[in-house]
Amino acid sequence: MTVPQNLRQAELNVATAVSLVAESRALRSAATWIKVRARDARGARRLSGASDDDTSRIEGAIGNRTLCGSCIASKAAVLLSRVDDVLIRLGHPVPAHFTFGICEECRRATVVHHVGWS
Repeated sequence: MTVPQNLRQAELNVATAVSLVAESRALRSAATWIKVRARDARGARRLSGASDDDTSRIEGAIGNRTLCGSCIASKAAVLLSRVDDVLIRLGHPVPAHFTFGICEECRRATVVHHVGWS
């Protein structure tokens, strides 16, 4: 292959890669949305409250913002699995809400959480 052919092949490879990345992001968004809807359908948010040390740190990390689990975990200095456990159990006395949206910290489109009365 000559240089122009190599360049054309590289351009095609980049275009294919960009297309695959966009498709994978769309699929991930769709899967995340399905996960959120499934949680809602089975009533995961209606379980009784959580009372441990991580709960107050997680609530403090969220504040009045809408954040993804990763940002909550890093701000509260807890494991991501603990964030999910606490937020799923949290519901009384302070409701925990989750939906698909944009994290206010990292700006990613993912499942985001908000604690408080909305």
